[in-house]
Amino acid sequence: MTEIETALGSHYTMKKFALVALLVLLLASCATTKQNATDITAVVPDKAFRTWLVDNGYATRVSRHRLRPTAEGLALTEMACYEQNIHSLQGIEMFQGLTSLVCSGNPIEHLDLNGLPGLEKVYGIDMPL
Repeated sequence: MTEIETALGSHYTMKKFALVALLVLLLASCATTKQNATDITAVVPDKAFRTWLVDNGYATRVSRHRLRPTAEGLALTEMACYEQNIHSLQGIEMFQGLTSLVCSGNPIEHLDLNGLPGLEKVYGIDMPL
């Protein structure tokens, strides 16, 4: 083999390696990390909150206390669950798209909204908090 053939051979080998590496990166970037409704569930111990979520089409039951958000629930940005006799909003973190929450008129004594980083507005009038 001449020097030119050797150089050309290694050049084509490098091109093949680069093409394979590019293909692997492309496939990896196509893999989605976005969660869908089948990946997310939450325990919702408050019966009134569970019932309200299911009746409004925001979630479906997985088990007695565990719910899975529907596509509508995942798209939800504003939740208005006022005057529903809800004592706990535990499980609300499965609605990651929420930016506004109205929970006035419910006997909620503890409200943990740390799992909702996009939440901008919370209205909670007439609550024992």
